[in-house]
Amino acid sequence: MKIRRIIMSVAALAIVASAYGQERLSLEECRSMAVSNNKALEQARISSGMAHYDRAIARANYFPNISASGTYMYNTLNVSLIDSDKSAALRNAGSTIQGGIDSKIKNFRAQLRGVSDVKYFLFRLQNIYA
Repeated sequence: MKIRRIIMSVAALAIVASAYGQERLSLEECRSMAVSNNKALEQARISSGMAHYDRAIARANYFPNISASGTYMYNTLNVSLIDSDKSAALRNAGSTIQGGIDSKIKNFRAQLRGVSDVKYFLFRLQNIYA
């Protein structure tokens, strides 16, 4: 009997304690709790946000990509691998050589005015200046 009494008193105490911890909610409060705790709705919100970002990425890829870059370097040190005399000689070497070849061709044409055989003329030029 004593055990039965202890069990009954513990059960009564548990019922009273559980009733004290609960509060009454209205229908709107129940709905808002259900919506806020629903995992499927949260996943739908996330997938909607992902679709928005995917759309923004697709729009960005629609336009052409344009990029530009530039560099500028200023160096006060005058670096030269050869001295100024050799540099001046090399700077004028191309025009000097071209002028020499042009004058030789003009002299050869002056000597052989009225050449009727062009192939022979070109053959002579090749043998003389090659």
